[in-house]
Amino acid sequence: MIASRVEIEKLLCPDGLIKELLECMNQSEMAKCQFREDARLAGHISQGYPRSQKSS
Repeated sequence: MIASRVEIEKLLCPDGLIKELLECMNQSEMAKCQFREDARLAGHISQGYPRSQKSS
């Protein structure tokens, strides 16, 4: 599908651009949290306790 000039201008409008960037950043953070939770549940990472140090 080819975007029309009006659609392109609408996408590049500063107001729309800021809104889209904020939505993308929010989706990215949500994806990171979901991935971390899935990895923890699958046993790929362990959840440490606050102020606990790893032994070497």
